[in-house]
Amino acid sequence: MEVLNSQPDNLEWRVYRSDSTVLTLVLVDTNNEPLDLSGWEFSGQVRQFPTNETVLDSMNIVRNEHVLTIGLDTQNLDVMNFYDIQGINEDLGKVSTILRGTIYVEEDVTR
Repeated sequence: MEVLNSQPDNLEWRVYRSDSTVLTLVLVDTNNEPLDLSGWEFSGQVRQFPTNETVLDSMNIVRNEHVLTIGLDTQNLDVMNFYDIQGINEDLGKVSTILRGTIYVEEDVTR
C-alpha cells in the first residue's frame, strides 16, 4: 500500500555561529531528472519556534536551473531554531513548502 504524503522533507541543519553558511539543494524527480523550476520563486525564514511572530533570519535563496543555493546568517539565531523553504508559482497559483527542519547553532570560540 502506498501512502500519499504532502509533508515537506525534513532536514536537520547544524551550523557554527558567525561562519558563512550555505546549503545547496538539487531538486530532481524520482528518476533523478532535473525539476523544471521555471516561474518558481523561493523564500525561507527561521524562527525560534514555528508559531513565533518574530523572524530571526530570512534566507537568501538563489535559483539556478534546478539548484537552490541557500545562504543563512547565523549571527542572531538561537541555539535551536526552526525553518522552512517555500516555493511560489504565481502563474500556476501554487504554493509548496519543499523543505523544513531544525537549525542547531554551535557557539564559536574565535570572535
